[in-house]
Amino acid sequence: MVRLRSTDARDRLISLVRYGKVTPQAAEAEAAARGWPPFERKPAVGTLDPMAETRWPIVMAVAWIAWRDIELTRQQSAEFRSECTHWIFREWNQPIKNGTAFARRAGWFLETWSKPTTVRLAFLEDILNAKDELPSTQKMSIRAAEKELWRALSEGRLTAEGMDTSGKPVDIPEREWPYLILFEEGERDALKYDALARFEPFKRVHLRRSDLFKLWPRAGSTINAEHDCCAWLITKMEESPHRKPKPRDQYWADAKREFPTLAKRQFVRAWERAIQKSGAVSWSRAGRAPTKSNRRT
Repeated sequence: MVRLRSTDARDRLISLVRYGKVTPQAAEAEAAARGWPPFERKPAVGTLDPMAETRWPIVMAVAWIAWRDIELTRQQSAEFRSECTHWIFREWNQPIKNGTAFARRAGWFLETWSKPTTVRLAFLEDILNAKDELPSTQKMSIRAAEKELWRALSEGRLTAEGMDTSGKPVDIPEREWPYLILFEEGERDALKYDALARFEPFKRVHLRRSDLFKLWPRAGSTINAEHDCCAWLITKMEESPHRKPKPRDQYWADAKREFPTLAKRQFVRAWERAIQKSGAVSWSRAGRAPTKSNRRT
């Protein structure tokens, strides 16, 4: 591991990762050893709570209708995603020899999460499905959820609010919804009558969270499983606050047997919350704490 001593050590370490000289894992380990915040980050559990918001944008509404998972819905908040960073692998051509030639480079870039759009929800769904991480609360696919939302809006069972072309806040009439189509433009959701339309009849569209919950209520059984799992983990952590006896994946396997309806994403949330409540910060480290040995070398 390359040791950095200058005041801009953090930025230099990011540069080394970008050029493939240091792995993201090694950089995160170095950050932890130096007492720096992690490079990959996201808001702490319990912050930016979507339940504290009275109105949600379309992307959050669709996520909720499909998954009924409050954490996945929270992750579709523009404010939440703007505070998240992750490592992204990229390859590029770098000019060399005064720009007369190019060298192929590859490395990891530290970037902010992309902005949330409904189109990207379908891609996220594919990723979660491939990793077997879709929540057990899932009720339907993202595409089906979008159709459900449009049907409710078209039938007048749900009312959306937005800004009209004059910048005035209005309730969008139900007669508009059969003709409104959702597009992605400039990394945001855009409502238009067709792809060639040059203007958007309504912007900054939101729906009342309370209305969404009346039509698509949350699933209580899995929420109880997450709460119970958190309490179970707290007990385990209090028994061994300074040393994690086994890797987290083994606790996940145990939790699935204890709480059959628990999804992995719920387990991760319960794990993070249990660490906060128990104060067992050593459990946040990867792997299992090494045991002491009396062997002499």
